[in-house]
Amino acid sequence: VGESVVCTAEVLSGGEPVSGETVSFYDGSTLLGTDETDSDGIATYTASSLSVGSHSLTASALDKSSSAVTVTVNKLTSTITLSVPASGTVGTSYTVSGTLVPTSGSVKLYENGVLKDTLTVSSGSFSKAITQSNEGTYSYYAVFEGSSTYSSVTSSTGSIVVSDVPPVPVVTSVSLTAEDSILSYACRKFNEKRNWKWQTESRNTTP
Repeated sequence: VGESVVCTAEVLSGGEPVSGETVSFYDGSTLLGTDETDSDGIATYTASSLSVGSHSLTASALDKSSSAVTVTVNKLTSTITLSVPASGTVGTSYTVSGTLVPTSGSVKLYENGVLKDTLTVSSGSFSKAITQSNEGTYSYYAVFEGSSTYSSVTSSTGSIVVSDVPPVPVVTSVSLTAEDSILSYACRKFNEKRNWKWQTESRNTTP
C-alpha cells in the first residue's frame, strides 16, 4: 500500500513497433487507464491506488490482450509498544501506556488475558489509568486488530506487582533530646528558686 505499480506494454505488428496506438490497462475486468504508444511501440501506466490483495493486470491493444501479470499489494507494517510500571499499591492509581503506528485508531488492552478496555489512539499514543482493590501480579498486553491499510500487531507483555498499603508507623518510645533536658533543668531551677523565696518570706513574717 502506498507504492505505485508501473505497467509497461509493447505493441508490435509484424515484428515492428506500432506508434500512436491506444493501449488499455486492466485490473481483472476493471479498466485502470490508457496510454498511447511512443515511436518504439511502448505504452505505460502507473497504478497508484491498488487496494490490498492480489491483482491480475493485463494490457489490451489491436483487439488483443497480453498475458496476465499478478501483483500482490500488502498492508503497511504496524508497530506497537506498551509501558507498565513495575510496582504499585492497592487503592492507588497507576497508568499503562503505549504508542502505535498508525497514529490513529484503537487498541484493545488485556489484563491477565481478559479484555480490560478498548482505548482510542490519539497522535500515536494511548493510556489507561487503573486502580486495583486486591494485591497481586497483573499482566498487560495491547492488540491492534489492523485496518484496511495497516497490519494487525500485538505488543509484548508487561507486568506490575501490586502490594497492600504499607502500615502506619506506631510510636513505641520517646527519646529525650538535649533541648528537652535543658528545658527540664530550667523548670526545676525555677521551682527551686520559687520555693526558696517562699520559705524566706515565711521566716521574715512577724506573728
